[in-house]
Amino acid sequence: MDTAKRKKKPARERGYQPIEEVAACLRSLAAQIAQDNKGRLAKVVLNIYYEEDDESTVDSAIAAGAGD
Repeated sequence: MDTAKRKKKPARERGYQPIEEVAACLRSLAAQIAQDNKGRLAKVVLNIYYEEDDESTVDSAIAAGAGD
């Protein structure tokens, strides 16, 4: 049997976003929650997973090679 190894999708295709974009969305969400729910209690669970950006790694490697 041939066991071909599946290639992992790039981080962006798996739903990862630039950290600046995530932070901006969280700030916007926090403002919306504070405005819409004055006087209420809330409990939040937040999981953040970090992954290196495959695209920027490839771009920087190409740029480094172009300078030779």
